[in-house]
Amino acid sequence: MKTVRFFVSLILCIVLCTVMCTSVLAAPTPSIKISHVGAMPGNEVTVSVIMSNNPGIMAMTFAVTYDKAQFEVVDVTKGFVSTPTYKDHADKGYVAFSISETSDKTANGNILSVKFKIKDNAKPGKYTIGLGNHNYEKYGSK
Repeated sequence: MKTVRFFVSLILCIVLCTVMCTSVLAAPTPSIKISHVGAMPGNEVTVSVIMSNNPGIMAMTFAVTYDKAQFEVVDVTKGFVSTPTYKDHADKGYVAFSISETSDKTANGNILSVKFKIKDNAKPGKYTIGLGNHNYEKYGSK
């Protein structure tokens, strides 16, 4: 009788662990990406910072990096966050952002947008506007 109860308990534990692991593995991974855009020299282009599978945000910091020889920041527009603060380090090629909310923001979509002017003397080609660490000067784009 003890052997039967042991095996039933063991099977129930295995089933429980399998179900729990499947639930954890099925959770989508949060991600933050920058939209892909295209434009010509002299034009303005808006790049969006987009959140997917948002688990909830109350605070975050990051930098939007750009080639300072080709682009200049014109404007920043908030998305679903309340009041992002930012500082354009135009001489270094990045905009540092800080977001602090009073409640958990669980929306998906546009966190904020950055409007760039493509300089008139910009050479045609592909350029990367990326996401970096808020302490970009110290840590780079890691």
